[in-house]
Amino acid sequence: MFSKRVRKVYVIVPITIPGMNKELFFQPFERIVKGQGYEFSFIANKLIKKEAQDRVSNNPKYRRLPMDKLKRQADFLARDIFQEKLTYLIQKKLQPGQHHFVYIEKNHPPGSWKKTFNLITDASGNNEVEIIALVPLSTEEGLSFTFNQETVSFPFSTELFMKCLDTVQKRKDHETLSGSGSESVGVLLEFLDFYKDISIDEKSLKKTKLKCGFDRAVYIPFMSPIQKIVIPPQIKETLINALQYEKGSPEREKYSEDLNSLYENSNITFEEPDEETVCEYIYDFLESLQLLKKSEIQNRIKPKEQEQTKVSEENKSKNEPVKEILPINEENKSTTESLTL
Repeated sequence: MFSKRVRKVYVIVPITIPGMNKELFFQPFERIVKGQGYEFSFIANKLIKKEAQDRVSNNPKYRRLPMDKLKRQADFLARDIFQEKLTYLIQKKLQPGQHHFVYIEKNHPPGSWKKTFNLITDASGNNEVEIIALVPLSTEEGLSFTFNQETVSFPFSTELFMKCLDTVQKRKDHETLSGSGSESVGVLLEFLDFYKDISIDEKSLKKTKLKCGFDRAVYIPFMSPIQKIVIPPQIKETLINALQYEKGSPEREKYSEDLNSLYENSNITFEEPDEETVCEYIYDFLESLQLLKKSEIQNRIKPKEQEQTKVSEENKSKNEPVKEILPINEENKSTTESLTL
């Protein structure tokens, strides 16, 4: 266990793309962290953007500016607000033994990692800070294909990408990305482009080519681990064809329209993981940080022991050899690679 006098700030950075529904992690994580007696804060990028847009729109100084310049001013202001709030939360004075989790509600494609690392490092002040990557856990392999005799790979699976597309297309009046047919398909493809040939396993995230990396990763399922999704071959083929062309090209636009049409006619349903499953991964993560209360650890061990006893008794009654139940560990968790917004 950590010394009771140790205090740390853990900044959680989502390595996700639009439509993953990060609330699946955010809501139970906040409840569990606070239940353990630790502090929790978050910065929502969409709220900061809205604040910046409102402040710029209501400022007489900018009223005569054209829309493109008005948007640019709002973007500059949003950047400053974000940095100011992040610095305040990270530098917040902590009592001995107190820990603070700061969650950044924003997709972070690989191109933004170095800037994010620098922002967090500059804001650390006198507090010890760890940067945690929030990564989607999947039982499916990441998408890969051969193009011009070279292998192209992405960390996210076709199933996960289509689940994100399904979520986005069903959104109405969303703050940042609502469903808009082939147009929102194009946005998701652009985010996927950011993750071309990027690996998001923990070892790679700790040793990026940027010569800086995450301190550790927490892997959370954003899809039901028990649902078996069958993606029609034509959808995967169209997705691969779309990724072979650059954003804005006529070919990319055509395949975006085709992919949207295939999605609309597929009737594929996607199930999300139940909260209990997500909570187990959160508890595992806190336990790996040695931040789980002893009473909570005991409460988690007892059900596992009871289940093992139950299975052993059932095996004995059938005169079958007892099968050992192996504990879940990090090596047994299968991960896929990544894409972002």
